[in-house]
Amino acid sequence: MRIVKSRNVPRYKIDVLKRTEWFKIIVLGDFHYGHKCCDVDAIKNVVGWLATKDPRTHRAILTGDLTENIIPGSIGSSFELSIPDPIDQEDGVVELVDPIKHMIMGMYDGNHAHRSRRASGHSPDEQIAWKLGIRETYMGYSGYLRIVFPQQSYTIWGEHGHSNARTLAGKIRVLSSMGRNHPDADLYVMGHIHTKIATPERVEVVENGRVVTKKVIYASNGSYLVGADYAQRGGWTDGGPGVLRVELNTHRRNLHCEI
Repeated sequence: MRIVKSRNVPRYKIDVLKRTEWFKIIVLGDFHYGHKCCDVDAIKNVVGWLATKDPRTHRAILTGDLTENIIPGSIGSSFELSIPDPIDQEDGVVELVDPIKHMIMGMYDGNHAHRSRRASGHSPDEQIAWKLGIRETYMGYSGYLRIVFPQQSYTIWGEHGHSNARTLAGKIRVLSSMGRNHPDADLYVMGHIHTKIATPERVEVVENGRVVTKKVIYASNGSYLVGADYAQRGGWTDGGPGVLRVELNTHRRNLHCEI
């Protein structure tokens, strides 16, 4: 018999505003703050926009790689940095996202953070959550989130992602693999591939002893690292900055995504 360790799924119970039919989740990440090609103004623009919204109608998920975090042995070069010190990079991200810290539902570790995690046990993405005072939203590399409205609920699977796919078709295959490995979610989100993608699928699931068909969405956010030399040398396409705007119906099961 295989013993499986259990862990609690973070659960957000949200009393939406009256007559609010659609609730928005903004998914963003891959800032790569500290690199000279990080589009800081674009990050400020989207954070400033989100900060004007009501938490009863909008929330956020951060998919990792918030800092560039170059250490010895990394693919990138320290000569490509505008802010060399990793701690200064963390503090810069904290300042950037502080206006929306009360809206963040989940924060995931990126592969750039994992460099330090593997070498020293220190994760910049986790430290950012600590410094913001929202340690409970830190999910590690991956994990489920549960969002509950008075009349409807949804399960979200989030992760930073892992792929060397260069083509759009390859990236879509990576996205859909999340559903094969974690079949219980309604929404699957990831970063890492630096390309805004949203693709729906209808799947059959068993609920209360009955087979039902439901819509799920696989999606990835864009990146704020624009035109970095090491990405071009590796042959990775530059999908440009941008966020996912996922809309969840608060009255009946329905969801869609704008990119």
